[in-house]
Amino acid sequence: MDYEKAAEVCDDIAAAYGKLANIFRSASGEGADGDAEASPASAKRTSKRAAAADTKPTSKKKAAAAEEDLTIDDVRVVLKELVDTKGKDVMVQALESVGAGKLADVDESQYGELVEEAKRLMDEEEPDEAPAPKTRSRSKAKAKKGPTADDVMEKFKELLEADRAQAKAVLKKLKVAKISEVEEDDLADALAAVEAALEGEAEEDLL
Repeated sequence: MDYEKAAEVCDDIAAAYGKLANIFRSASGEGADGDAEASPASAKRTSKRAAAADTKPTSKKKAAAAEEDLTIDDVRVVLKELVDTKGKDVMVQALESVGAGKLADVDESQYGELVEEAKRLMDEEEPDEAPAPKTRSRSKAKAKKGPTADDVMEKFKELLEADRAQAKAVLKKLKVAKISEVEEDDLADALAAVEAALEGEAEEDLL
Protein backbone atom coordinates (compact mmCIF):
# COMPACT_ATOMS: atom_id res chain seq x y z
CA MET A 1 0.00 0.00 0.00
CA ASP A 2 1.24 3.49 -0.93
CA TYR A 3 0.96 5.37 2.40
CA GLU A 4 2.15 8.63 0.89
CA LYS A 5 -0.57 8.54 -1.75
CA ALA A 6 -3.16 7.56 0.84
CA ALA A 7 -2.08 10.50 2.99
CA GLU A 8 -2.49 12.87 0.05
CA VAL A 9 -6.01 11.51 -0.63
CA CYS A 10 -6.92 12.07 3.04
CA ASP A 11 -5.55 15.62 2.83
CA ASP A 12 -7.71 16.28 -0.23
CA ILE A 13 -10.77 14.87 1.54
CA ALA A 14 -10.06 17.02 4.59
CA ALA A 15 -9.75 20.09 2.35
CA ALA A 16 -13.11 19.28 0.74
CA TYR A 17 -14.80 18.90 4.13
CA GLY A 18 -13.24 22.16 5.27
CA LYS A 19 -14.72 24.00 2.30
CA LEU A 20 -18.10 22.35 2.95
CA ALA A 21 -17.93 23.49 6.57
CA ASN A 22 -17.22 27.07 5.44
CA ILE A 23 -20.33 26.98 3.22
CA PHE A 24 -22.42 25.94 6.21
CA ARG A 25 -20.83 28.66 8.35
CA SER A 26 -21.62 31.24 5.66
CA ALA A 27 -25.21 30.06 5.56
CA SER A 28 -25.46 30.36 9.35
CA GLY A 29 -23.75 33.80 9.34
CA GLU A 30 -20.55 32.76 11.16
CA GLY A 31 -18.16 33.72 8.22
CA ALA A 32 -15.85 31.65 6.07
CA ASP A 33 -12.36 32.21 7.37
CA GLY A 34 -11.38 28.56 7.86
CA ASP A 35 -10.41 27.87 4.27
CA ALA A 36 -6.72 28.73 4.74
CA GLU A 37 -6.50 26.44 7.79
CA ALA A 38 -8.45 23.58 6.25
CA SER A 39 -5.48 21.90 4.56
CA PRO A 40 -2.11 22.70 6.17
CA ALA A 41 -0.56 19.60 4.58
CA SER A 42 -1.56 20.77 1.08
CA ALA A 43 -0.06 24.19 1.75
CA LYS A 44 3.13 22.55 2.97
CA ARG A 45 3.41 20.44 -0.21
CA THR A 46 2.82 23.54 -2.35
CA SER A 47 5.60 25.43 -0.59
CA LYS A 48 7.99 22.50 -1.10
CA ARG A 49 7.19 22.37 -4.82
CA ALA A 50 7.72 26.11 -5.14
CA ALA A 51 11.07 25.87 -3.35
CA ALA A 52 12.17 23.03 -5.62
CA ALA A 53 11.12 25.02 -8.69
CA ASP A 54 13.20 28.01 -7.56
CA THR A 55 16.33 25.89 -7.12
CA LYS A 56 16.80 24.85 -10.80
CA PRO A 57 16.78 28.30 -12.43
CA THR A 58 19.15 29.59 -9.76
CA SER A 59 21.90 27.17 -10.84
CA LYS A 60 21.35 28.14 -14.48
CA LYS A 61 21.55 31.81 -13.58
CA LYS A 62 24.85 31.20 -11.80
CA ALA A 63 26.28 29.42 -14.86
CA ALA A 64 25.14 32.26 -17.12
CA ALA A 65 26.62 34.84 -14.76
CA ALA A 66 29.95 32.98 -14.78
CA GLU A 67 30.06 33.20 -18.58
CA GLU A 68 29.19 36.88 -18.53
CA ASP A 69 32.09 37.54 -16.15
CA LEU A 70 34.64 36.34 -18.76
CA THR A 71 36.81 39.10 -20.21
CA ILE A 72 38.82 39.11 -23.42
CA ASP A 73 42.00 38.73 -21.31
CA ASP A 74 40.59 35.56 -19.70
CA VAL A 75 39.86 34.10 -23.13
CA ARG A 76 43.30 35.14 -24.44
CA VAL A 77 44.99 33.23 -21.57
CA VAL A 78 43.02 30.06 -22.42
CA LEU A 79 43.84 30.37 -26.13
CA LYS A 80 47.56 30.83 -25.43
CA GLU A 81 47.46 27.71 -23.27
CA LEU A 82 45.78 25.91 -26.18
CA VAL A 83 48.56 27.05 -28.55
CA ASP A 84 51.23 25.83 -26.11
CA THR A 85 49.64 22.39 -25.77
CA LYS A 86 48.12 21.75 -29.20
CA GLY A 87 49.60 24.32 -31.60
CA LYS A 88 48.36 27.33 -33.56
CA ASP A 89 46.23 25.31 -36.00
CA VAL A 90 44.09 23.96 -33.16
CA MET A 91 43.60 27.49 -31.81
CA VAL A 92 42.40 28.56 -35.27
CA GLN A 93 39.99 25.61 -35.18
CA ALA A 94 38.60 26.82 -31.82
CA LEU A 95 38.09 30.35 -33.20
CA GLU A 96 36.35 28.97 -36.30
CA SER A 97 33.89 27.09 -34.05
CA VAL A 98 32.36 30.47 -33.11
CA GLY A 99 32.66 31.85 -36.64
CA ALA A 100 35.72 34.05 -36.00
CA GLY A 101 39.12 34.36 -37.64
CA LYS A 102 40.77 35.99 -34.62
CA LEU A 103 39.91 36.80 -31.00
CA ALA A 104 38.98 40.42 -31.77
CA ASP A 105 36.15 39.16 -34.01
CA VAL A 106 34.54 37.11 -31.22
CA ASP A 107 31.42 38.60 -29.64
CA GLU A 108 31.45 38.85 -25.83
CA SER A 109 28.38 36.61 -25.66
CA GLN A 110 30.46 33.82 -27.28
CA TYR A 111 33.39 33.94 -24.81
CA GLY A 112 31.95 31.09 -22.74
CA GLU A 113 31.37 28.93 -25.81
CA LEU A 114 34.89 29.63 -27.12
CA VAL A 115 36.55 28.82 -23.77
CA GLU A 116 34.53 25.60 -23.51
CA GLU A 117 35.61 24.54 -27.02
CA ALA A 118 39.27 25.43 -26.30
CA LYS A 119 39.24 23.31 -23.12
CA ARG A 120 37.60 20.44 -25.00
CA LEU A 121 40.35 20.56 -27.62
CA MET A 122 43.05 20.64 -24.93
CA ASP A 123 41.56 17.54 -23.26
CA GLU A 124 41.20 15.72 -26.58
CA GLU A 125 43.68 12.89 -26.91
CA GLU A 126 45.90 12.93 -29.96
CA PRO A 127 45.81 9.81 -32.18
CA ASP A 128 48.76 7.49 -31.96
CA GLU A 129 51.32 8.25 -34.61
CA ALA A 130 51.76 5.56 -37.24
CA PRO A 131 55.26 4.08 -37.43
CA ALA A 132 57.41 5.68 -40.09
CA PRO A 133 57.76 3.51 -43.19
CA LYS A 134 61.15 1.96 -43.73
CA THR A 135 63.22 3.30 -46.58
CA ARG A 136 63.49 0.75 -49.38
CA SER A 137 66.68 2.01 -50.96
CA ARG A 138 69.64 4.23 -50.23
CA SER A 139 68.74 6.55 -53.09
CA LYS A 140 65.46 7.49 -51.38
CA ALA A 141 67.21 8.01 -48.07
CA LYS A 142 69.74 10.28 -49.68
CA ALA A 143 67.03 12.26 -51.47
CA LYS A 144 65.50 13.25 -48.15
CA LYS A 145 68.15 15.79 -47.12
CA GLY A 146 67.95 18.78 -44.81
CA PRO A 147 67.24 22.37 -45.90
CA THR A 148 69.60 24.15 -48.24
CA ALA A 149 71.15 27.57 -47.76
CA ASP A 150 68.66 28.90 -50.32
CA ASP A 151 65.74 27.57 -48.26
CA VAL A 152 67.01 29.35 -45.16
CA MET A 153 67.73 32.55 -47.09
CA GLU A 154 64.23 32.61 -48.61
CA LYS A 155 62.55 32.18 -45.22
CA PHE A 156 64.82 34.73 -43.60
CA LYS A 157 63.90 37.32 -46.26
CA GLU A 158 60.25 36.68 -45.46
CA LEU A 159 60.93 37.31 -41.76
CA LEU A 160 62.99 40.40 -42.57
CA GLU A 161 60.07 41.93 -44.45
CA ALA A 162 57.62 41.08 -41.66
CA ASP A 163 59.68 42.15 -38.64
CA ARG A 164 63.29 43.39 -38.78
CA ALA A 165 63.63 43.25 -34.99
CA GLN A 166 62.75 39.54 -34.98
CA ALA A 167 65.16 38.93 -37.85
CA LYS A 168 68.00 40.55 -35.89
CA ALA A 169 67.05 38.47 -32.85
CA VAL A 170 67.33 35.29 -34.93
CA LEU A 171 70.80 36.28 -36.18
CA LYS A 172 71.87 36.94 -32.63
CA LYS A 173 70.53 33.56 -31.56
CA LEU A 174 72.45 31.86 -34.36
CA LYS A 175 75.58 33.88 -33.48
CA VAL A 176 76.13 35.17 -37.01
CA ALA A 177 76.23 38.65 -38.51
CA LYS A 178 74.25 37.62 -41.58
CA ILE A 179 72.24 34.57 -42.56
CA SER A 180 74.67 33.51 -45.31
CA GLU A 181 77.32 32.83 -42.63
CA VAL A 182 75.36 29.89 -41.19
CA GLU A 183 77.32 26.64 -41.48
CA GLU A 184 75.82 23.77 -43.52
CA ASP A 185 75.45 21.60 -40.41
CA ASP A 186 73.43 24.37 -38.73
CA LEU A 187 71.03 25.06 -41.61
CA ALA A 188 68.22 22.95 -40.10
CA ASP A 189 68.47 24.79 -36.77
CA ALA A 190 68.59 28.14 -38.56
CA LEU A 191 65.48 27.34 -40.60
CA ALA A 192 63.64 26.19 -37.47
CA ALA A 193 64.54 29.44 -35.68
CA VAL A 194 63.32 31.58 -38.59
CA GLU A 195 60.05 29.63 -38.92
CA ALA A 196 59.45 29.87 -35.16
CA ALA A 197 59.88 33.65 -35.33
CA LEU A 198 57.42 33.85 -38.24
CA GLU A 199 54.91 31.64 -36.46
CA GLY A 200 55.18 33.72 -33.28
CA GLU A 201 54.36 36.82 -35.31
CA ALA A 202 51.27 35.09 -36.73
CA GLU A 203 50.04 34.10 -33.24
CA GLU A 204 50.23 37.69 -32.08
CA ASP A 205 48.10 38.76 -35.06
CA LEU A 206 45.40 36.25 -34.11
CA LEU A 207 45.39 37.11 -30.41
